[in-house]
Order: sequence, then C-alpha cells, then structure tokens
Amino acid sequence: MMQQAVSIRDYFTRPMVVRLSAEENIVRENVMQAMIASRNAYPLANAPDREILHNLAARNILALSNDSVVAAYPVSGLATNKRVIFSDGREAYAMCAIDALGFHYAFGEDIRIESECESCGDKIVLSMHAGCVEVLEGGSDIHVLHTDLENNHDWSCSCCNLMHFFSCTEQLDAWQGTHSHGQRTFALDLETANKVAWMLFAR
Repeated sequence: MMQQAVSIRDYFTRPMVVRLSAEENIVRENVMQAMIASRNAYPLANAPDREILHNLAARNILALSNDSVVAAYPVSGLATNKRVIFSDGREAYAMCAIDALGFHYAFGEDIRIESECESCGDKIVLSMHAGCVEVLEGGSDIHVLHTDLENNHDWSCSCCNLMHFFSCTEQLDAWQGTHSHGQRTFALDLETANKVAWMLFAR
C-alpha cells in the first residue's frame, strides 16, 4: 500500500535516510550511485525493485518520469545548471539549490558546486567541507529561493523548478517579479539554506 506524501515537518525532525527501512536505503543508495556513474536517469525497465521505487516516489524520496527515475534526491538524472563535483573528480547534477548543498550530507564528502544566478547569470561557485559552505565565486549575498514543501506533493514539478541560487536578494526579487508560479516562497541566505539541506539529507 502506498504511503502518503511526506510532510516537510517530518523531514525537519527525521531526515530522509532515517525514515527509510534498511532495504529502502540500500535501493536508494544503489540508484543514486548508478545515476552518478551514468550521469543519466535510471531506467525502470530492468530494475529489480520497481515496487520499492514506486513507493519511494510516492513519498518524495525520488521522482519518476517516462518509466525512469529522473531524480533520487539529491541526485538528478537530468542535466541542470547545478553541477556538483566530488573530491575524487566524479560529477553529478542536482535538481535544485538545496539538493546541491545536500550532496555534502547525503554522501558525507567534500564537494564543489558550480552554478549561476538564475536571474542575471553570474557564476556561483561554492565548496563544502565539514558542514561549512565557502563562497569561491558569487559574492557575499548569495540567496536561495525556497518553496513551501508542505503544500506540494510532487516536488520535482512544483518545487525544484523554483529553488535556485541567486547572487543577491535584488536578483531574487527581480526573477520572482517576472516568473509567475503561485507558490509560497522564502528567500534563504546561504547559511540557512545549508541548514535546510542538512535537515533533509543528514545521514
């Protein structure tokens, strides 16, 4: 039986990995690693755990489209402007800014994030080590647009397409003014966004 979509309040008290069974965590980890290795979506056609994958999708642990896993949060199987580079040189994409930060916690590794301001296109480069974010490029006022996850049951369609990096609050406001979406949103400074990523993806 499919479980109900997860409340964001549950994430803030029990991160994603804590709420999954041992078997579900293994399946999720295998899918994430396969997507990182291929830098592509994970096809369901020959997947041995289709029922588990559909169950995880119903709980916003991953996203399905065209008979493939297109996101196993925080990993995206589709190319985005949020590229994550591991210290060993492996590369992957994140669906949104929070997911990009969340790689550090989901995999317990140092990372480099290469992205851009969604409004002006200025380059944003971050590094993460020991739970801390360092801005390598992008200035001192980087913000992340965050949505009300509580009221969205399909994060890949309703939330991830809004949760971008911005070089400053002025650019965030300018982008909001030209992109109608009807969502309740919040402007998070980089440190607050980092805390949200930790709450979602801590191991």
